[in-house]
Amino acid sequence: MLEPSVLLFDEPVTTSMPPATADAPRRSASCQQALGLTVVYVTHDQQEAMAVSDRIIVMNAGRIEQQGCARTL
Repeated sequence: MLEPSVLLFDEPVTTSMPPATADAPRRSASCQQALGLTVVYVTHDQQEAMAVSDRIIVMNAGRIEQQGCARTL
């Protein structure tokens, strides 16, 4: 059985219908908490990032521009 230590969600809601996208951030956060895993959640949506993150990394052209908690960014 696989037991990953990190999960990657690469823009998981970009192709979803609006009703599914509204609940996706909450579901991924609860999944992360229940499994106790680190989750890398890639999104271009600032509100979505703020909703699911305890730490955010802002990248530009493959380089880290800023990092920290949502409140400080």
